[in-house]
Amino acid sequence: NDGVFLNGASTVPTGEVGWAFTFDGVNDYVNFPTAPNFGTNDFTVEFWVNLRTIPPEQVMVEKFVSTFAPSSTGWSITKLRTIDPDSDVLRFAEGGGAPNLDFAVLTSSNTWIHVAVVRRNGTLSGYTNSVFRASATAPANLDTTSSLKFGYRGSPADTPGSIDNRGL
Repeated sequence: NDGVFLNGASTVPTGEVGWAFTFDGVNDYVNFPTAPNFGTNDFTVEFWVNLRTIPPEQVMVEKFVSTFAPSSTGWSITKLRTIDPDSDVLRFAEGGGAPNLDFAVLTSSNTWIHVAVVRRNGTLSGYTNSVFRASATAPANLDTTSSLKFGYRGSPADTPGSIDNRGL
């Protein structure tokens, strides 16, 4: 599936493993309009990320239609600020009202981190740097009409059915 670089997103040869996407943290992202759905099947999503700064919230990858209700569909992996101002958490969120999986605490910026989320036999597991961090049941059907986006939260303008205007 071919991705489309939007709003200044590009690649650089200085990723942890070869080339990497690069974003300015404002509105850059890569969109894959025809990415397949997972449904209730087993899957793995993995990537390297280097947060040059630690913003309060950053969507890393998503295929999600956000309605702020159980009618939301799809999934996302987001870095969120915790109560502790010196640490953040990685969250895998499922649509359909399923519980979220908070699976790693990040405490530093400007460091490459390998992130992996695996669903196998109805269990969701989160890993960073090949270390298991947490698991939860994953009953949701993750099918959605949304495109797959790296570095951006979909909005009503680019994700039909979404009512989330927060950007990021």
